[in-house]
Amino acid sequence: MFSSLRDVPRPALILGLGGVIPFYLLSLPIWLTDPLYGYVLIDSMITYGAVILSFLGAVHWGAAMWQGELEEIREEDEEEMDRAAWARYGWSVIPALIAWIGTLLVPFAGLMLIVVGIGLAYFIDLRACRAGFLPEWYESLRKVLTILVLLACGNAVASGVTGPF
Repeated sequence: MFSSLRDVPRPALILGLGGVIPFYLLSLPIWLTDPLYGYVLIDSMITYGAVILSFLGAVHWGAAMWQGELEEIREEDEEEMDRAAWARYGWSVIPALIAWIGTLLVPFAGLMLIVVGIGLAYFIDLRACRAGFLPEWYESLRKVLTILVLLACGNAVASGVTGPF
């Protein structure tokens, strides 16, 4: 049930960790720049976070397509398959909607919504992994990546550039 990062396919691990780099490239300089430039960095961070959050939903869309094919081959109960498909596809679009709203808000609220969305996606991913909907190794990868992303976002908030509004 529980795997380690050693179980993560090398391309997924390297590309996943690479996907965290922009969060740090945007959050670390905030402490060194004029607040005006800090807002540009925060806005860029929100936008990049929105892209990543949309990607996390797309993982579920892809898994739902593959799972649907497997269920059809196994000739499972059609009503149950339909209900599960609605849940899987339905969730897969929620992160993109959260992300879109995050890009429309003021910096602090936008970044907080992205953080909440990434956290929510993590917990949904945990449930999907434990239900066998996603590979076991994905849980380990998501845990590390989520922690790293949340630390970068926390750094941006701690800089004070986002302000309370």
